Amino acid sequence: MRIMIDTNVLARYADQHCTQHQIATDALRRLQAAGHILVFNPQIKRDFLDIAERPQGTGPGKNGLGLLNSEARLLIERFRSLFEYVDETPLADEQFDRLHSKYGGGKSVQTLLAM
Repeated sequence: MRIMIDTNVLARYADQHCTQHQIATDALRRLQAAGHILVFNPQIKRDFLDIAERPQGTGPGKNGLGLLNSEARLLIERFRSLFEYVDETPLADEQFDRLHSKYGGGKSVQTLLAM
């Protein structure tokens, strides 16, 4: 069975200091060991990048992983090597990647895409 990985699971899997990191890691491994195909798509990728590049801490706008753009993009490449990437609209996803690489992530890139 193909199972879509939620953004929050990817975030906890990526954050080795998170108290739920091991739970996320174990769940993903058990699903793969049971023969399930784990997938993520462009929306999950965009949401993950937003979380990954948001500052760490508590309070409004400070509940992210605090990663640099380049670090977040490396994680996406790692996810692509571990899980299946389902790209429904390749041209839009390529444009997003170009904008994200140039301008960073979060709401700024989503605003540029809407123009």
